[in-house]
Amino acid sequence: MFEEIDGIQSEINKLNRLCDDSLGAAFASEPADDKTRRWERLGVFILKLLDGVLERRYILRLEKWLLADAEARRYYVDFMLLTALLHLYYHPDRYKKTGLADPVKP
Repeated sequence: MFEEIDGIQSEINKLNRLCDDSLGAAFASEPADDKTRRWERLGVFILKLLDGVLERRYILRLEKWLLADAEARRYYVDFMLLTALLHLYYHPDRYKKTGLADPVKP
């Protein structure tokens, strides 16, 4: 169980570094590189998808992107995992309403 938690923490640390890199690039005097812009665009797509405001044509574009790019799929999974963990942490009452076992307790 602790190995799994360490793995999740490692992924969270990677995402934090990615966010720091993105923010640093966004506020730097030099323009962001293509890779940073790519992750920012993917992050915006995912956030809009989660909010339910991503247009159908962009959902299809996101789907094609994820099917074609393994690195983008990893980013998507990490992003969604982080989102789920944050929801679980900040809104445990929502999880309890499902009637499922508490994932934090052994």
